[in-house]
Amino acid sequence: MAFAKVLRNSVWVYAGYLLSSFLGYAYWLLLSRIVDPGTVGSAAATISLSAMVSAVFSMGIYIGVQRFLGIGYGKGDADLVARYFWTALLMSIALSLCAGLSLVALSFLGLEGYNFTSSQLMFAALLTFLGLGSWSGMFTALFKSTLRTKFSATASTVSALLKLCIGLGLVYAGMGLTGILLGYAISALSFDLFCLFFISRNFRMGASNPISRSAIGDIMRASVVSWIPALLSLAGQWLGILGIYSIIGGHQTGLYYVAFSIASVIYAIPSSILDLLFPVLSGMDDGRKRTMDRAIRLSLVITVPVALLMLVYPEIPLSLLGENYLAASGVLRVLLSAILLSPLLSGFSYLVYSYGKYDYVLLLGLAINAPRIVLYPFLAPARGELGVALAYVIGFITGLLACIPLSIKVGFRIPWRYPLLAMLGPLPPLLLSPFIPWQLACPLSLFSSLVIYTRSGLLRREDFGDMIFALLPQERTQKIYPRLSAFLRILYGE
Repeated sequence: MAFAKVLRNSVWVYAGYLLSSFLGYAYWLLLSRIVDPGTVGSAAATISLSAMVSAVFSMGIYIGVQRFLGIGYGKGDADLVARYFWTALLMSIALSLCAGLSLVALSFLGLEGYNFTSSQLMFAALLTFLGLGSWSGMFTALFKSTLRTKFSATASTVSALLKLCIGLGLVYAGMGLTGILLGYAISALSFDLFCLFFISRNFRMGASNPISRSAIGDIMRASVVSWIPALLSLAGQWLGILGIYSIIGGHQTGLYYVAFSIASVIYAIPSSILDLLFPVLSGMDDGRKRTMDRAIRLSLVITVPVALLMLVYPEIPLSLLGENYLAASGVLRVLLSAILLSPLLSGFSYLVYSYGKYDYVLLLGLAINAPRIVLYPFLAPARGELGVALAYVIGFITGLLACIPLSIKVGFRIPWRYPLLAMLGPLPPLLLSPFIPWQLACPLSLFSSLVIYTRSGLLRREDFGDMIFALLPQERTQKIYPRLSAFLRILYGE
């Protein structure tokens, strides 16, 4: 039932991400009818710059603190949770202020460059002040570690809705790039305020000494080793966008950003499960490897059918943005081509992190993201946005090569057969995609996946119970699950 509880909270995580992403998708969908891809590219580059600067100054605190929040929650020690949370939050706010001031200084000194204007630098500073990807991540870390992800899901959804309504209204009023970025600033501020409200109403977070010296030392030791991989991970994502913007221009940046945003929705499916397991595994004394093996298996079961459908039919989501964005189909296909590897790498990284093997986390982060950063300057001028997407995928391959010897050292057998079985599930109907419409291929592919996954053992009986528990209240689960017994006997050939 513990894993089922993680799965239920992962549903909240992904539901919040999916809803906020859908609203963000609607934001860009409507904006694309008003502004050109060049304006979209300029906005994406400004947001990327803020994310990169925030990552540099964050020190990885919002990641490292999850280990101690998970330990405190596992022990039922509310004081420990409060002490580490407030310490980490205040440290992160101070670092965010330093990061924002550095961008303000660049703007006032007239050091704008690489196609960035002074106003873009000021907006990047504003987003950094508001904690974009930095101190606002502390709230998400707390909700994940205490398995109360419905609060972060609610906050992210409402803030995305405000961005859609207010930002779109400003753009319609003729504010262009300024209106787009103000929408993001309002969204970031509202997310912080909603999270503080939920914490004040639902957590016992009082602390006689909100800053603990011992907590600072613990957090910094755990965070610095996660900071470099996290920084490289963000660099691997955002430097691609910044590279296209600086080397090629805003139009191609807009195409890549839209494709990357759609691909991120797919990659978020396994992340919503595996991210939650990190603090849970940190509080476990036994069974970590078995739990992670199961999480990887279910992540692939849920992710791969959707990813392959998107890979075969990328024009479906892109066409909603307009004909100008259909040119991003090739980029979207390349970005999604590594979907089989992502759960393996993320799962193993969180596993060794929960063991406290920080050097392994660092090595894996370097193996994934360093090749991306090295390849961007070469592939971006040569192949444009397609080259940047290719560099991003190569990072997954180099990460997998590094994962093999590390997994042997910790005694974790990488489940190689899971990705192969996951790919076989939806594949038969998709091979007929040139001959049948997507309206028929999609349901056939999902049905084929269900049959092959159950018969091959990739999807097991107990998984159905946990999935139902994740979606429905426990009392309804107990009523519904027995009624599925006949259906399950047919699926499993019993």
